[in-house]
Amino acid sequence: MHQHQPNEGTKTTWWDVACNALAERRWLAAIVGACMLAGGLAATGCCGGKAQECNKLVTTLNKGTEQINAAMAKMNSKNGDPDACDEAARAMEATAEALKTVDLGDEELRKLGKEYEAVMLEGAKATKDLAKAWRENDGPGSTKASGEVAVVSTKDAAIVEKVNTYCAR
Repeated sequence: MHQHQPNEGTKTTWWDVACNALAERRWLAAIVGACMLAGGLAATGCCGGKAQECNKLVTTLNKGTEQINAAMAKMNSKNGDPDACDEAARAMEATAEALKTVDLGDEELRKLGKEYEAVMLEGAKATKDLAKAWRENDGPGSTKASGEVAVVSTKDAAIVEKVNTYCAR
């Protein structure tokens, strides 16, 4: 994603802060390792136990990430369109719901899946708050919500890293 740049010669506005915080989301970058891991598991022919469960979780994360990335790209391109924010929030909620259906026997993977589910719900709330702030032209509210979105992005990346590390062992 790209960072929003304010027009030359103008002061940084709440909109600039909001766009830059959203651009900081590392959904795609955070999942690249998971994609590589899933491909590696498939290439080695591992089809049981931990490898199979890692693949189930990673596949679900990747599918959700694709939807979230598409919604976030739309949101960033629509410059403050709250409806685009709502679409991103729905994609996060759908990912959280999808994670509930992944049957994992491995305790650590179950824990990581639940953590990611919680982060997706937190992200959906922050994104809805951002949409609300945009609808109400609430600069301070937008700045606060953008900060919450950035925190979620960091949490997202950390959990994906944990999944990658655990599944690579």
